[in-house]
Amino acid sequence: MKKLACILFAGCLFASCHDSEIRTDYHIAPYIQLEQNGERMLVEDMKAYAYYGDTTYWAVPSWDKAVDGIIVSKADADRTRTPDFTAVPDENGMLSLGPLTRVDLMLLVCHTVPESAGGVKMYAWRNATIAENISNISVNLTFRPWRTESRRIESRWTFISEREPEQPEEPEIP
Repeated sequence: MKKLACILFAGCLFASCHDSEIRTDYHIAPYIQLEQNGERMLVEDMKAYAYYGDTTYWAVPSWDKAVDGIIVSKADADRTRTPDFTAVPDENGMLSLGPLTRVDLMLLVCHTVPESAGGVKMYAWRNATIAENISNISVNLTFRPWRTESRRIESRWTFISEREPEQPEEPEIP
């Protein structure tokens, strides 16, 4: 009985000393660079979402889904999820998500006005792992519509650019 009491006491002592937790605000500064070597500008036409989970199991199939914050299961395309968090823009133009309380996250950021980027529909996602006892994380994210790749990875973000197919020119009739 004495041994059990000592074990319980030690467990309670450890639990009271262990005060780490996950409670993090994630801030994203969304930029756009319209031309190669051009100036980066903070842009307001953005939405950001956070999901508890990761990109191993979830995907963003299109810009339309990204704007609405919908992710789709890689195993079952009929299974979708809505965000656990939707970003709130702060006074500095940053998109703030949180407080986030779990380790594994999927983050999604979407540029919502393609007309301001030459008609390119752009979004980006990534996995994020949140460490204990970090209250704030701030990152910069730059969309580059001048890049011609439809998919590229930069700083662990997967960027997608959807472009309208070019229409063939009609021949002139003499």
